[in-house]
Amino acid sequence: KSLRVQMVVCFLLLISFGTVKAASKLWEVVSFGDAGTQDGFQYLTFVDENRVIGGTSGDSGDTGNIYLSTDGGQTWSQKVKNVTNIQKIRFLNSQVGFAVGGFERYGVGMYLGKTTDGGNTWTDLSQDFIKSVKSSVWIPLYGLWVVDSSRIYVNSIDQVYVSTNGGTSWS
Repeated sequence: KSLRVQMVVCFLLLISFGTVKAASKLWEVVSFGDAGTQDGFQYLTFVDENRVIGGTSGDSGDTGNIYLSTDGGQTWSQKVKNVTNIQKIRFLNSQVGFAVGGFERYGVGMYLGKTTDGGNTWTDLSQDFIKSVKSSVWIPLYGLWVVDSSRIYVNSIDQVYVSTNGGTSWS
């Protein structure tokens, strides 16, 4: 009986490894960014089957970028350059989205961006955020939740902030 169990396990393992090997051939490496950069996606979000937005983190606090693909990830165009590391990107619908970022040390860097055209252009809301919460330093942002057209939540290491007017002001 034990030999049968071992044979079944071996057979299942062979099938599993064969499946993994076959499935791995479906993946394709696609280049993005400037030649020679060491960017890697920190976060990806799929707006629809063709539109993909990716955020990167570089090797220092101000080398994050936002990229847009309109062909399912085959080609990419850079939309935001040299902001702090992009941590999250979330969309309310196919047009309105937000992105947040932060460098690991408090006061060094942050990014809070909004798009209203599906990721083609981004407005930097970082200064407005800092003024709204009455901070004298940058607050790195790591989490992002878009509840509806008015309510957006972001968080730093130890605080949660909310906007009830679509990102114009924060508390």
